[in-house]
Amino acid sequence: MVPDRSGALAPDVWHTVEADGSVRLSMAEPPGGNGTFITGIAIAPAGSSLQAGDVLCTLDLKTKVCDVHTCRYVESALQLRAPEPLRVTAINRELQEDPVLLQVDPRGAGWIVTAHILRP
Repeated sequence: MVPDRSGALAPDVWHTVEADGSVRLSMAEPPGGNGTFITGIAIAPAGSSLQAGDVLCTLDLKTKVCDVHTCRYVESALQLRAPEPLRVTAINRELQEDPVLLQVDPRGAGWIVTAHILRP
């Protein structure tokens, strides 16, 4: 069940309830700091119906790792999963062009999708 207004819908998912009853989803704690950068994002397309646990989006990450003598970048991926059954109604196209928005403004310009929670 979706709590009122906004908050953590799951440990890693932040939501805001829109006027039409849909929810705008983002990350509660996006990766960042300590040399980690979001370099790309793949988002489930608008119109997709997802079950709880299905992949909502995949973030491509690059992390700077240093030892005493050298630094290097390590690439990895992080998946954000649907916290409940939902239907994606809109995706943030700006985020696909500038994924850093998720790090700098996750609850504003860095939202990921708008969705309707599917009730049984």
